[in-house]
Amino acid sequence: MPARLKTSFLFLALVAQGLATALGQDGNATVQPSKIAKESRGTYRGAPVVHATFVENGPKIDGDLNDEVWQRALPAGGELFQVEHKDNVTGSEVTEFRVLYDKNNLYLGVWCFQKNPNEITANAGNDENSDGDDFVGVILDTFHDKRNGYIFLVTPNSLRVDVLVSDNGNLNGDWETVWGARCAIRDWGWGAEVAIPFKSISFDDETATWGMNFARRMQHANETLVWANGRPGAEASNPSNAGVLHGLKGLEQGLGIDVMPFLASSYTNERGEKKQDDFDFDGGIDMRHRVNSSITAQLSVNTDFADVEADHRQFNFSRFDESFPEKRAFFLEDAGIFEFPSPGEVGPYYSRKIGLNDAGEVVPIHLAAKVTGRSKDYNFGLMDVLVEGGDQPRNVFIGRGRKNLTENSTAGLISTWGDPRSDATSSSLGADYKYHTGEFLGKHTFTTEIFALGSYSEEGKGGGMQPAYGLRSDFKREDGEVFLHGSYAEVGANFNPGMGYAWRDDFRKYNMGAEYKPKYEEVDWLNSTIHEYAFDLYTDTGNNLESTFQEFNLLGLSFASGDYLGFFVDHHTDRPPPRKSVWGKSLDKQDKYEWWSHGLYFQTSNRRKIGGTLHFITGEFYENPQLAYGTGLEFRFWKEFLFGFDYSITEIDWWDPEPETKLKVLNANATINFSRDLFISNLIQYDNDSNSVGVNSRLQWEYKPGAKFFLVVNQGYEVQGSRFSLQGYGTALKLGTLFRF
Repeated sequence: MPARLKTSFLFLALVAQGLATALGQDGNATVQPSKIAKESRGTYRGAPVVHATFVENGPKIDGDLNDEVWQRALPAGGELFQVEHKDNVTGSEVTEFRVLYDKNNLYLGVWCFQKNPNEITANAGNDENSDGDDFVGVILDTFHDKRNGYIFLVTPNSLRVDVLVSDNGNLNGDWETVWGARCAIRDWGWGAEVAIPFKSISFDDETATWGMNFARRMQHANETLVWANGRPGAEASNPSNAGVLHGLKGLEQGLGIDVMPFLASSYTNERGEKKQDDFDFDGGIDMRHRVNSSITAQLSVNTDFADVEADHRQFNFSRFDESFPEKRAFFLEDAGIFEFPSPGEVGPYYSRKIGLNDAGEVVPIHLAAKVTGRSKDYNFGLMDVLVEGGDQPRNVFIGRGRKNLTENSTAGLISTWGDPRSDATSSSLGADYKYHTGEFLGKHTFTTEIFALGSYSEEGKGGGMQPAYGLRSDFKREDGEVFLHGSYAEVGANFNPGMGYAWRDDFRKYNMGAEYKPKYEEVDWLNSTIHEYAFDLYTDTGNNLESTFQEFNLLGLSFASGDYLGFFVDHHTDRPPPRKSVWGKSLDKQDKYEWWSHGLYFQTSNRRKIGGTLHFITGEFYENPQLAYGTGLEFRFWKEFLFGFDYSITEIDWWDPEPETKLKVLNANATINFSRDLFISNLIQYDNDSNSVGVNSRLQWEYKPGAKFFLVVNQGYEVQGSRFSLQGYGTALKLGTLFRF
């Protein structure tokens, strides 16, 4: 070959190598796990250490881990331990991470090595559908109090999930903040770059040490790997199980002020009996001020929730009211501070009451203010909301304080004033104590919670403060295979907290239960079996028996594939008071009802391209023959378009002369993902009880971090044979932006 030609080929080879490096491809064939110091490796028990390295300029967040600054940070991780599905066994793949920070952000770089990158599960195209994908996550205990923290998860498709952790185990997945992440799948696995602004989180600026844990999920192998305390039974989301992040110095949040103005407009056209044609244009502002590293103040003026997802229809086959989950950002942020330990039937604070009347219709919120904080050993929250009332606006208030004691124990107080649905005077007052230890009889976990509440309502009966109190104890064996629980609660006949809830009153509840979950490491196709028993007994406060419920989960099979199959049997008794009904049927036929039901439940792993559920229940309902069955399917062939449906039928052959019930319910969803920041989600709901179809379409565009545009369209149709008659429709538009100081 002529010398000139050789030189040309050499030049082209060098150019190609340089382009490959610039595009992040050079690492595909050469990237290898680093040598990791002993104190920074994953541990089965104990707190490993990782050091954060300060840099003047952080890496570019583009999923390319070849940035030179990453080489300045010390690696951590390596062979992490499995919390699912084997005990004291490292993962089948190696995981490495490094931590950097500059004056604005904390950075996390992650190398997820995988021998066969084709096994990486990355089906979803937006954050809301990401629960079935592989992920890596960091848990940050920014006050190093081993109780509270933040979780940031990211998938191979750069989808982000943020979760607020409070009181060691209370998870708020609806909370969100501003942060960034980009990922890329390589020949050696996949990598992630994460940037968390210091303005987006609260922390103690007087300490250089945070608590930190790291987790990785590999769906194809059904493995969850954890860096610190990687053993079954030790929850990675629990800050008390975290490792240590050293080296954070001189952190600042600036003025700590977020200003989020917005414009909103809506149009409603109702037909039929409720004929209505309304147009509204308005605006408002949300503000957040981190007063210092421990205290955050929020203010919302002319609060608007047009962007909130639609509720799924609920069909109540009990003689008690149903509840709905909170989805509004203002009430979700720092919601854990206001949580109060009490049985599911009663509580002093239920945020869904605020902004809705008794009929479930939206009531304007003029002003909402909240102050939350964690100062040394104290957590506190104060919230005041001004809502539209009858003759004048109504003011409601909630205050919550809690002191951290030793061994993750706490003692707290709660107080509320006002009723968002009534002008009558209403108040409640409560106290609670929680004892928690992870060293019970060795390394087992034991928790006891005690609460006492009093409520006063001007509209209530009996006069004075009405009581509610109770306690609960849980025991969890170190390996997580045995779980025991028991509780007692008593609620007075006229207990009626205006800001809270009482799904039933005048009762005493006795509860006990046990779960046994043995693992089968020697069986390739089976992870574990699950066996559960639970018993609830209700009396009134005069000790007259009202109802009982027994649940026998005789056998649940958790397969290595991620699929689950369960068989259960339920037993009920009920002695309803006079003039009670269920599903519109009077329960005055007899004094006591007793019935059994049993069924099967199957769920596929959510990593599959086609996944779903199947259930079948047969037996009785209030001694009437019952049959319930249904299926759901999700299709994840393309991350740009996800769709699915679930369909169920409930048949009850009521006593004569009541007609038979045959409830048919269909829910369908379809999501079009133009990018991870721009998507349209559609929810279609039909049931033959209302004989109507509801369509909710929601376009969301995060055009810059923390700034979003929403367009929501709701339509309602009455089904008339094979025809659909439009009964009304509405549109809502909301445009918000974010300024940070």
